[in-house]
Amino acid sequence: MTNVQIWMLHFLQQYEQLYTDLAMKEENISEDVINDTIRTEAYLLWKKTMRDKEKKSGNKDTDNTIKKNLSGIPSIVFKRRVK
Repeated sequence: MTNVQIWMLHFLQQYEQLYTDLAMKEENISEDVINDTIRTEAYLLWKKTMRDKEKKSGNKDTDNTIKKNLSGIPSIVFKRRVK
């Protein structure tokens, strides 16, 4: 895969997660947040911070790289490589 394809999949997964959070009525997410780039980045940062706190408290479910979506089908979580 090319870098452009990888970035495309990254953003596709990111927005899929945002709309899933919206459908699940998670706190601090709305259509206005998704439409505003800065608020989207702030929400994603807050979500990551909350996930990190859960990891530190010992919740092992958040550490999986393969997660199940609402349909129960496994999906791949793409992470950025550090060069």
